[in-house]
Amino acid sequence: MRKSREVVRGRVCEDLVVTKANNLIEASYRMNVSEQRCVAMLAAQVHPDDEDFKPYVFRISEIQELLDGENRNLYTRTKELCRGLLARTLQLRKPDGWLMVNWLSSAEYKAGQGEIELCFDPKLKPYLLQLGERFTSYQLRNVIKLRSRYSVRLYELLKQYQQLGKRSFGLGELRTVLQMGNELPKWNDFRRKVLEPARLELAKKTDLGFAYVVRKNARSVAFVDFEIWNIEHDKPSTKRNDAAGANANKTSLLRTKAQQCWDQNNGSCGAKWTDHQKATDACHWCRKFEKSRLEAAGQIRLPGT
Repeated sequence: MRKSREVVRGRVCEDLVVTKANNLIEASYRMNVSEQRCVAMLAAQVHPDDEDFKPYVFRISEIQELLDGENRNLYTRTKELCRGLLARTLQLRKPDGWLMVNWLSSAEYKAGQGEIELCFDPKLKPYLLQLGERFTSYQLRNVIKLRSRYSVRLYELLKQYQQLGKRSFGLGELRTVLQMGNELPKWNDFRRKVLEPARLELAKKTDLGFAYVVRKNARSVAFVDFEIWNIEHDKPSTKRNDAAGANANKTSLLRTKAQQCWDQNNGSCGAKWTDHQKATDACHWCRKFEKSRLEAAGQIRLPGT
């Protein structure tokens, strides 16, 4: 293990790797885009072998990049950024209940040195330190330039499922995880102001691409099905959205067939996950394999990390 140091000299380097427990990515919270960048930057300072958090020190001039590169009132804006993070609460699900915690335990400005010292709350240790499974990793470059908080949030939520290549949300669930509240209650507004800008921004600035189709209950949108791919390794064609729609329809039929089987047998059949890992198999979508599907999608490492 790496020896503990009292202070880590932080750096904003796009090649750094951010690693978060999937439970942390799924947590319920709301932050503006500068705060999201700051948390990602802090997480990127954590070494895989670290056993404890350390104070992370940055020059005020380095924080400038998190604030869209503007140096106007940089000191005041940095103070506002820290105050905001200290006030932000996230809620995480736990097997025996839930945890509410702030992102930071402290933020200290060092006069005369032009530096700011930031510390993660100790309660976040299980979600950022010594992660052996159920985590997601990505390079800092993929979020540091994003300008929409929805883009950052969707990037992490979909990156988590990149290996599986797809993820579905109930519309209400998606709105909840994005902390929409009463904003943009109409589907067309939500699609136009949240999903489409995020899709275009991720395609332009990150390694992740996605398309989506909807499933309706009567006339209302009930589910959003995402198809996810790695832009660097799987260049999308101009027909990607049509393909996503066809794939989503096939998946919907397979899910329906799996649900019918479940209703008839109540999950008591002898099917095994090892025999149904292909997404083209109806049994793959059975409720009894829900945990196995999540585990298959949740262990993501960057090559070489």
